[in-house]
Amino acid sequence: LQGIGFSINTLIKFNDKLENKNAEEGFQNFIGELANSLTLDNSIDSLIKSKYVFIVGTSGSGKTSFSAKLAAALVQEIKSDNVALCKLGKQNEFLNDNLKSYSRLINVPNVHILPENAQQKIESIEKKLIIDVSIDSEKTLNLLKNFKEKVGANKILTILVVPSGSNKYNLKKLFDIYGSINPILAFTKLDENDISPEELSVVAENNCSIGYLTNTRSILKSINFTNKEILAQYLKDNIIKLCKWELKWQSQ
Repeated sequence: LQGIGFSINTLIKFNDKLENKNAEEGFQNFIGELANSLTLDNSIDSLIKSKYVFIVGTSGSGKTSFSAKLAAALVQEIKSDNVALCKLGKQNEFLNDNLKSYSRLINVPNVHILPENAQQKIESIEKKLIIDVSIDSEKTLNLLKNFKEKVGANKILTILVVPSGSNKYNLKKLFDIYGSINPILAFTKLDENDISPEELSVVAENNCSIGYLTNTRSILKSINFTNKEILAQYLKDNIIKLCKWELKWQSQ
């Protein structure tokens, strides 16, 4: 497990699942416990209950398409007709905003929000808002802090979008920035890369939950709302194969 990229701290955390086991049983136990620790009981429930859903992350991570996928899931799978897609950013970012096209595709309102009057604008809209955040992290954190104090933390869900295959150091930086607001993770671009053991170790060490898995291409019906069974199956399909290769390589 360490040979394929899991950190020693993560392995120590789940050591009791590995001790005195043969390799196959140890892998299965480790993956089951890791999946259980990295997932929510119900990621759909947290989405339904929140009125304001803030999508944060770096440029190029897939925030905009993920925002559209989330809105599409609410409209088509959860059958909610009270959803709007929003872009929170500077005026010039609205000129080439793909969110407009996605809004037309799934037939939901599209709203532009400028940073200087963001809180007032957001509060004035009655619908459930999926907000693609494109302002800097400091302004984002200040807005979320003030907004939670005003409307209550139970009405706000923050999702940190991370492209699978990210460098572990970049992922650590994201947690340094956004860890204080306890975001739920969404891993994107799973048709291009697998989630690596290094990434999983960073997530485990920061006590964060993975709520959503999605690929790059499709917008409609393309999000897996993650639970421990779904994540465990994903890990079994990818991690155990790596472990077997590592064992074979070590034996040679």
